[in-house]
Amino acid sequence: MESAIKIAFDTNMLLGIEQFKLHLKEEIDRVLPKAELAVPDQVIEELGKLAFKSKALEKQVKIALAFLKAEKVKTLKWREINADKALLGLSKNGFIIATNDKELRKSIKKNSGKCLILRKKKYLILE
Repeated sequence: MESAIKIAFDTNMLLGIEQFKLHLKEEIDRVLPKAELAVPDQVIEELGKLAFKSKALEKQVKIALAFLKAEKVKTLKWREINADKALLGLSKNGFIIATNDKELRKSIKKNSGKCLILRKKKYLILE
């Protein structure tokens, strides 16, 4: 049986695992237990491009990808130009978007969507 709560990750949230030593899975389980986790393929592409920008980003990307694999996060094929548009589309389809992007959050809220955001670089809250 499918759970009603679905979360899709933005690139910046995944990079935060290493950047802020964020215990992302524990935080998700605390705020939204039993949620299904997903990531649009545009976010995977974005991560791939970022890995070449610096050693620090390369490490953050490696850890983000390891998290996606370890947690068996489902990769979604979403026909959009970029990650933000894909995430906005997913939010219109009932996904809660895990992001720290202010503009994306505004767009999602305007469309009555929900976001999971990082507070104090360690806690997730639903808004």
